[in-house]
Amino acid sequence: ISIPIGLVVLAGKKSKQFKLLLFWLLIAPLPAAFTFLTPSIVRSMFMVVPLVIFSAVGMNELSGVVLKKSRIMAVILLILPSFAVISFIHNYFNHYSEESGMYWDLSYKELFDYVGQVEGKYEKVVFFPKAVSDFSIPHVFLLYYLKYPSKEYLWEGGSRVCDFGHT
Repeated sequence: ISIPIGLVVLAGKKSKQFKLLLFWLLIAPLPAAFTFLTPSIVRSMFMVVPLVIFSAVGMNELSGVVLKKSRIMAVILLILPSFAVISFIHNYFNHYSEESGMYWDLSYKELFDYVGQVEGKYEKVVFFPKAVSDFSIPHVFLLYYLKYPSKEYLWEGGSRVCDFGHT
């Protein structure tokens, strides 16, 4: 709620800084829009600065209005964000690793330990990165965990990317 309030407050001042921040906010999503790995939080981080500024201005305005009307509401306005912080800390330390591990490619070590054990039984190994996540590049992990020499890998032709995955 503080971001729209901040936008309205700064828009009313019609300053060059507001126009710059608004322009910044409007062009910030463009790097993320032109990639195939969406959504991309890393490429969307350019939006953080203008959003924080709009939010801070909005919270300042909101707290000023609330403080004039009611001290109890001001205390509630200060305490309420602490619940979000506590919830974030709880989720981060208790649930994040289990729920988001696949996006950090945490299962590749176990996979390639197994591949290393049975590699003599197969002529070729094919990976389907879409089955794991959109961000997977399993050949990099294969080279690392099996300690495969990079020069030998490149000399043999490296990875071939096809419609079905990396081979």
